[in-house]
Amino acid sequence: MIIVVFNGGRFRICIPLVSGIRIRERFRTVGRAVVRMAETVGADIEVSQKKHLLSVWVYYTRPGREWSTVYFDYGKNWREDEVFSSIKGEFDRLSSHQENLIIHSERVR
Repeated sequence: MIIVVFNGGRFRICIPLVSGIRIRERFRTVGRAVVRMAETVGADIEVSQKKHLLSVWVYYTRPGREWSTVYFDYGKNWREDEVFSSIKGEFDRLSSHQENLIIHSERVR
């Protein structure tokens, strides 16, 4: 398994401001998957509550970059391993995209 890491970065887990038992359970499951991913790539984690959310959302950023959505839990009842795999897939996609941009910008210089 190859994971490209750019300065560790930061994950943000956003949860609905008003949450019931279901949201808390999903937050625990998603949170454990995010912790695993953050430990794998050396990233930080922050948690925030947001109005107008119906489910748990996960974003990722690297220093100097915009936030990218890497997971949202709406309509899902996935186990931790499934959530982790989904986040890892999005992370890998973002990393390879950023790597391609860096390679391209080096060629342009």
